[in-house]
Amino acid sequence: MKYKSQEMNIQRHKTALSRNNYSRPVQHLLKSELLTKQTTFFDYGCGKGDDVSALQALGFRASGWDPHFFLKEKKQSAEIVNLGFVLNVIEDQEERKSALRNAWNLSKKLLIISVISIWDRPENDLMPLSDGHVTSKGTFQKYYEPGELKAYVDNILEVDSLPVDPTQVICFRNEKDAQAYLNKSASQFARKKTYPVPLHPIRKTRISKAIETFRESDNDLWQKFLEETYLFATAPRIEDLHKIDILRSNGVKPIDFLDVLIEMIGTNEWENIVKRTKNHYLTRIALAMFRGKPKPSHFTDNDRRSIKTLFASFSGALEQSKKVLFSIGNPATIAQICEKCLVGFEDEQALYLHRSLVPQVDAVLQSYIGIGRLFYGELDDVDIFKIHKESSKLTLLIYDDFDNSDIPILQSRIKISFRERRIWYFDHRSDQQQLKNKSIYL
Repeated sequence: MKYKSQEMNIQRHKTALSRNNYSRPVQHLLKSELLTKQTTFFDYGCGKGDDVSALQALGFRASGWDPHFFLKEKKQSAEIVNLGFVLNVIEDQEERKSALRNAWNLSKKLLIISVISIWDRPENDLMPLSDGHVTSKGTFQKYYEPGELKAYVDNILEVDSLPVDPTQVICFRNEKDAQAYLNKSASQFARKKTYPVPLHPIRKTRISKAIETFRESDNDLWQKFLEETYLFATAPRIEDLHKIDILRSNGVKPIDFLDVLIEMIGTNEWENIVKRTKNHYLTRIALAMFRGKPKPSHFTDNDRRSIKTLFASFSGALEQSKKVLFSIGNPATIAQICEKCLVGFEDEQALYLHRSLVPQVDAVLQSYIGIGRLFYGELDDVDIFKIHKESSKLTLLIYDDFDNSDIPILQSRIKISFRERRIWYFDHRSDQQQLKNKSIYL
């Protein structure tokens, strides 16, 4: 039996929680460094205001409004607006849309939206109402299926939101900020953070002696130069080099610095860095193309400099990334690439990759997994990726303590269909399904 909202006295304020820690959306904003003391934060529907008061106590510029607890506070615009666990407690669908639009209109940089998952729905004491349920406390809850929140937000706001997980999405005002967020995400698996340690240069030329003197005199700055050179696979800018007296006085040019560094680490190591970096950009641009049309302005100055070095031009990188994206939609190509892959475990249907192996595969498979991130959200908790050869599907396998257990137990399985743009979630916690021969996946 379905009930009408006017027949019930929905107690929305009873859903507000008293917190001893930040809510999940605020934790993510802090972890991803989107929320800093330099940004303004507004909590739309802040409940009892625990997030706001905790942030204010640490010097953050935070404020909030709530229709029950903080009705007299002003709704005000901010760089970051949080709509945390609000949509799921509004039984009136038009009012729900209005709340979403109002929160979006207040955001200058981004809006983060969080709801309750279908997986958290209790089995008993629920009565159907509208598109959700009335709980035993007299509150309304709409429990969201995987992918449902993103589809809803994208449709109402006419945006392309980025999922944090199946119950949280972020809407960015600026595509450059969205790209920066995707790039910074630990789930991108773009490049390993382990790089070769340079030895002393073999040839003792004037240039190499100047670079070696710089290295010995200021190791912190040397490490910074080294990290940027590795990260972008291109030489430092001459204006940065010439800030160093010993390099400027000896006329060290960017190509000189790079030549000496390659001599230190070896040609093979440098070629691996270049290959890995090219795959990183091909993957980033392919994923950006999947969301729309990427522009050079969506990337940082260092990114653009690296892309020009590696691909001759941004348009050249676009052409190669387009081929990567087309390959993802071709099952025959995916099957062929999986069969040639030198890492992971392959059977007749799929290629299985442990998360540590993702940086070692080519740009097509990295992009295949990256598109899964655009559907599901952060992939930090995924242990094994199952790339289906023929069906344009990606399955995410999450185990209990995979790294430390000899025979890890499957916790959940998430199947994503790129063709249907759908997500299916399977809870395996009660199955006690063991992964034997774990080593073959590593």
